Amino acid sequence: VLEFLARMARLDTAPSDAAQPIAIELTHEQIASMVALTRVTVTRTLKVLTQRGLIETESRRVVVRDHTALLALLDTK
Repeated sequence: VLEFLARMARLDTAPSDAAQPIAIELTHEQIASMVALTRVTVTRTLKVLTQRGLIETESRRVVVRDHTALLALLDTK
């Protein structure tokens, strides 16, 4: 899920806009289908990322608030 969000955010932004919030217009179910996980697993992962302040979830979309931190977290995995 983390890699998917980072990749989607990277596709949706120019390097100079990395600090800007990036909205990904997908439901938890759609993300789950794309990364071959259950919706429950995606929801739990998104909750952890929200608690860390990296993303926000809204109706049918995920907003990446800190793309740099998301990429840093991905590098530590």
